[in-house]
Amino acid sequence: MQITLAMVALWKRGQEILATKAEQKWEEEGGRRREFLDLAVELHELLDRRPWEVDVFYVDAMKPSDDQDQGDWVGAAAARRALVAALQQQSG
Repeated sequence: MQITLAMVALWKRGQEILATKAEQKWEEEGGRRREFLDLAVELHELLDRRPWEVDVFYVDAMKPSDDQDQGDWVGAAAARRALVAALQQQSG
C-alpha cells in the first residue's frame, strides 16, 4: 500500500478532530462532525477500502467479531499503522 501526502494530511486532520472530541458534535453545535465524516470517507476511498469495511480511525478501538471478515480488520489495522508511520516520518 502506497501512502500519499494527501492521505497523511487527511489522517492528521482526523486525528486532530478526534483528539478534541469535536467529531461528536455537528458544526451548528460548535463541533466538526461533518468535516470529520467527509474526510474519513475521502481517506477511506483513497485507501481503496470499501464503504462497509472497518474504518482506519476506529480499528484500534475494536477487535474483529466472529461474523466480521478477519482480512477486513487486518487490512484496516495495516493501513492505520502505515498512516501513523508516515505521519511520524513527516513530522520528523
